[in-house]
Amino acid sequence: MKKIITASLLLLTSMAMGQIRPFDNSKAILPWLYNPAASFGKDMQAYIGYDGRGNSSFMPQSVVAGLRMPVAHGKRYARRGPSTMIGVQMLNTKQDLLKTSTINATFAHQVDINRSVRVALGMGAGLFNMNYNVDDLVYMDQQDPVLGSGGSFYNIHLSAGAALVVEDKFFVNLAAPYLLKDSRANFQEVILRTGYAFALNPELAVIPSANLDTYNKSMIYGGDVKVEWRKIVSGIAGADRYKYYGGIQLDIKPFCIGYTYGQNFDRHLGNIASHQITLYSHTVLKNNSF
Repeated sequence: MKKIITASLLLLTSMAMGQIRPFDNSKAILPWLYNPAASFGKDMQAYIGYDGRGNSSFMPQSVVAGLRMPVAHGKRYARRGPSTMIGVQMLNTKQDLLKTSTINATFAHQVDINRSVRVALGMGAGLFNMNYNVDDLVYMDQQDPVLGSGGSFYNIHLSAGAALVVEDKFFVNLAAPYLLKDSRANFQEVILRTGYAFALNPELAVIPSANLDTYNKSMIYGGDVKVEWRKIVSGIAGADRYKYYGGIQLDIKPFCIGYTYGQNFDRHLGNIASHQITLYSHTVLKNNSF
């Protein structure tokens, strides 16, 4: 009985969330969130973000926090930055009946193929936890001990990512964010992002990107364009098969803040709006040889 109720709750929650992945509008701002091999940097990065969906507590609200730092530099072309990065990240999603938390440590290593091409591979491992609470449900038998209690489930969390960068302009990022799902191997869920940075002049760059996400067994394809001025102010506009979104990023070191607004145009998702706010800092490590 309890297993049937649990399965029903998970199905109901899955339907409510639709094709929603937390922070899916912030790919250009936090590219490493689901791919530990993306966006190597010379500085230590501490970041936090909030993703709010709709105006009801039944819709998911997510918080992410993490830390990334370089620990080794490349031997052949050290001027291009670190060869190894480590990090830790916590992602929490909450709604009325369900709360999920993922905490994991990440490791990524970058190899210079030649002066133009470099490849990075990354792995993440940690713990996934899901809690459900049925206290807000109304049912006929108020004394039913099965319906009146919640539950908690734990699982090992594994992820992997890869990145290819050519001439610091063209990039391909491929990630498997959940290699284990429902206690089984999961190779069907991938996130692919590729793009190219066009330098219009020394101060202005345009970066169009294409995205593919097989979240929730659905092909979610789309793209976005980021316009970057002096690497300080950036505007972002994009869309996928379910929604459109836009945002702005302000990077005044040591802090960077970003905001994106999204709106579903699929009637099955109820025209749900999303607000995603991210903040991270760049901190130069002492005795840094990068």
